[in-house]
Amino acid sequence: MAQKKFINDYQSEEVFNVKKYENYAVVLENPDLQSIVIRRFRNTLIRRGNKIRAFKLFSLLISALRSRYPDERPFVVLFLALEAVRPTVIIFNKKVGGTTYKLPLLLSFDQSYGKAAHWIIGNASVRKKESAPFLKRLIKEVSMSYEGRNYNLVKRRDDLHFLALDNRPFLKRLHRYRRY
Repeated sequence: MAQKKFINDYQSEEVFNVKKYENYAVVLENPDLQSIVIRRFRNTLIRRGNKIRAFKLFSLLISALRSRYPDERPFVVLFLALEAVRPTVIIFNKKVGGTTYKLPLLLSFDQSYGKAAHWIIGNASVRKKESAPFLKRLIKEVSMSYEGRNYNLVKRRDDLHFLALDNRPFLKRLHRYRRY
């Protein structure tokens, strides 16, 4: 349902306005693009406080997705790539007495997309065996997730969900020890 809403929001011809600042970065200024998903992905790209570099990397990623998938809107491609690997639960450890329990906790909409963005960007940065620059590795990760071929991240999500299902009975006994 969120997928259809997102796709309908970006059906207009003018997807975003581009403003260049001294050839260092491209800043996306359309308020329609300030959605939770895009903001989460863009902010996950920030390393050591370098926001201009992250915005430039994001705009290069969007232009590469636009050229790779000409029939699809690049933000829809990014959204569907995040949707393919997005977890809906997280596991946290809670120590009660002398026993440590693994408790599943449902993630909110923006937390789950933030976790998916973190996984995709982290997986791209780990792929240092390839001598390709980070942008190409990131494009490859997003493309693989969009096409459903990113088996590492899908397996990671499925393992997390399986672990949450296994530890679901502990929630009944430990409801008063919740973190949130």
